[in-house]
Amino acid sequence: MLVAIAFRDGLAIPFLSDDHVLFELASRPPAPWWSVFAGPGGDGFFRPIGYVSLWITEWFSGEDVQRWHAAAFALHAVNAVLVFRLGMGMMTARRAWAAAVLFTIHGSRPEAVVWIAGRFDLMAALFVLLGLLAFAARFHAGWACGCLALAAMSKETGFALPLLALMQAFAEGDVWRKSARRTAPLFVAASVLFAIRWSIVGGLGGYPGALSLVSSAKALLVRLWVVLLFPLNWSLPLPFGAAIALAAFLAALLIFRSKRLSLSFAAMTIVAALPALQQLLIGDDLQKSRLLYLPALGFCWLIASSARAPVMIAALIFQFAALQHNIAIWQSVGDESVQKCIQNALLHQAGQPLRVEPASIHGVYFFAHGLRECAERQRIR
Repeated sequence: MLVAIAFRDGLAIPFLSDDHVLFELASRPPAPWWSVFAGPGGDGFFRPIGYVSLWITEWFSGEDVQRWHAAAFALHAVNAVLVFRLGMGMMTARRAWAAAVLFTIHGSRPEAVVWIAGRFDLMAALFVLLGLLAFAARFHAGWACGCLALAAMSKETGFALPLLALMQAFAEGDVWRKSARRTAPLFVAASVLFAIRWSIVGGLGGYPGALSLVSSAKALLVRLWVVLLFPLNWSLPLPFGAAIALAAFLAALLIFRSKRLSLSFAAMTIVAALPALQQLLIGDDLQKSRLLYLPALGFCWLIASSARAPVMIAALIFQFAALQHNIAIWQSVGDESVQKCIQNALLHQAGQPLRVEPASIHGVYFFAHGLRECAERQRIR
């Protein structure tokens, strides 16, 4: 219900940028379909489980963008329920519920949940959470290792699962030796999966580039936490309600008192961000904030386990207001993209070259990719 309320304005946002490319890939799966597990996909990444989920969505959604969004919203809701279920083993039910609500309505969510291309982040998080649940329930190690394989084949962030499980064991009160013994199968499985990945893509894969030591420390110790605490797209002025919510949250932080901040949850936040470290210097427009989807897991548990009720309430109100502000920006840019797509479809039909459109507007991906695919599909209509 909360997902339906919080994301209601995102249901009609059209395909944007990479969405057009991914829709074309989803509508024409390779033959045989299992070949996607033997090499990089059409976008150059090795994320076969993510591609399979896109094929399934295209099968029952076609070009109906609302169904595509509904599928993403459903995945996000399932992930939030899993956050609550896992939190029950590490804190009181009330605090676990607060963590799940915070995870659901966190202001950084539009790029991961509203943007179709964020599906890979949703899928990786789903299997990481299921793996952590299997680990917490002390199921046979094969279940957790299977979830690790599915997470790693959804997106590179899935490789954080063994370290997250180790931090989870500490949060549950396990000693170092017991924690290491419990997580050993996951680390072995991650090594095997990484070797397989290396043989398929010929290297690390994922996004190229690297940060310096200073930039890495800035990203992990400063920028990550600032954006998680204040996930606002500053490229446009804040509405009055969001500004009031921000002021109330800042006032609540001034009186923030906690007997204990869980180092395990803080470590979870940092560990989950490591696979995407080179992309983590997120700016004022929140572009690339989909990379915060999994790190927000530890952050939400950290805040919920340590904040008192007034601070938690202020945080939830502010995050909801921030989410609405950010979704409104995505909605506005999405409407503009439709007009640009129609204009370029007319040019394409007349045999003229397509116009070069901005890669992004206000931090929202516009036509960095997908202009040709969008124009061709619009022309066919």
